[in-house]
Amino acid sequence: MSNGKQSYALAPDCDVSANGVSMLTADEAPGVDEPGPGPESESEESAAGDEGFDLLYSIDDVPPWYLTILLGLQQYLTMLGGTVIQPFILAGPMCFSASSLALSEIMATSFFVSGIATTIQTFVGVRLPIVQGPSFSYLVPALALLNHNRWQCPAEELYRSDDNPDGLDYDEVWQSRMREIQG
Repeated sequence: MSNGKQSYALAPDCDVSANGVSMLTADEAPGVDEPGPGPESESEESAAGDEGFDLLYSIDDVPPWYLTILLGLQQYLTMLGGTVIQPFILAGPMCFSASSLALSEIMATSFFVSGIATTIQTFVGVRLPIVQGPSFSYLVPALALLNHNRWQCPAEELYRSDDNPDGLDYDEVWQSRMREIQG
């Protein structure tokens, strides 16, 4: 005991009953400071560490080229949904749902930036092949911001057209909203 505090340890033959567990102080517990039984040899230690894991490859192993291509395609298809869905979710509130050109620009930018961030993460960061893509955590604040009266989409007849040459520029409408979300 030091500083008036007591440390407790479970005794190997402690009594577990409906009322709780009987506790002994560290001074009373037999063999608390003694190291417990360990593996006899290094091979026994590594065998004990691998129990329950059925790994095909360790960290330093390289899978065959055909499996690498197949797993890369699987990774691409996994990230595809998360990267493509965000422009579709934001298209209506940001007023570019009628423009396939604007939608394709947002998707292309998302894929381009995801590729650059993933490449940097793979070679400079923690060096794991983890896809860096758009985060869904920013959707709720973006949608809340775009729900404000200031950012409501204007009526279609207010946009520039042959009948209304002095109307709103379609690109400026959604790009101003994009700048507001980006800060």
